Amino acid sequence: LSAALMAPHLSYLADLRRLRWKAAAHITGGGIAGNLSRVVPSGLSAMVDRAAWRPNLIFEEIRRRGRVSDDEMWGTFNMGVGMIVVAAPDDVPKDVVVIGELVEQAGPDRVVLS
Repeated sequence: LSAALMAPHLSYLADLRRLRWKAAAHITGGGIAGNLSRVVPSGLSAMVDRAAWRPNLIFEEIRRRGRVSDDEMWGTFNMGVGMIVVAAPDDVPKDVVVIGELVEQAGPDRVVLS
């Protein structure tokens, strides 16, 4: 467990350089919603599909050992998504995992995890 927690994070620089993006959010403490909401333009919401990827096993271990609720896990950790790039649909390469989309904001939330 300690080795997994102390492993260096991946560098996103090469991917950021090759992509055409409008905004990027480094997902740190505060989870996806807390960090992504800072780059979502006014009047829009990011609809994030949690089924689009499988969180790393370390997060299940943290949840189990720490008896952490699902809401707290998603509100604190990146759940395996360290960087989110906002890009126009035509600028998304085929090898990129798409985890959501921007839509017209219908409620108070700038980021909706479903």
